[in-house]
Amino acid sequence: MGNATASILPSTEKLLQDFGERIRLARLRRRLPAKQVAERAGMTEVTLRKIERGQTGATMGAYLSVLQVLGLQSDVANWAVVDELGRTLQDSTTHGGMRVRRSKPRVTAKPSEEFLDKTQEVNKKASPSVPAPSRERLNRDSLKSLLKKPGTE
Repeated sequence: MGNATASILPSTEKLLQDFGERIRLARLRRRLPAKQVAERAGMTEVTLRKIERGQTGATMGAYLSVLQVLGLQSDVANWAVVDELGRTLQDSTTHGGMRVRRSKPRVTAKPSEEFLDKTQEVNKKASPSVPAPSRERLNRDSLKSLLKKPGTE
């Protein structure tokens, strides 16, 4: 039983056959026999024939090996460079064509000693009965003292 291959559309199969023919013509232009190209690519002549016919049973690696022997491997860098459909789909999923980034957490700075000193001076001048903010942590007793009416203990 032979290896199962993925089914492809007839138009794609035609592209593969045309590609195989171009590989065959490149080999013939270089006057390289099929046996020599197959040996250098590390495959049998049967596999090379499958590639030159554009058959779907040959692997991508086999195609690339033959392209390397022929000196055409740099052409692979141009495959799928332009992807208009993919770009359109990508742009349609973003908001207004722009990427949305998560906002960074805000960093709040501690007030400086100078600021606290000035605040205490202003508070003393404005209302002497209200205690000025201190640098100490508030506890239950200090909060109770804030709730008492001035002049009562």
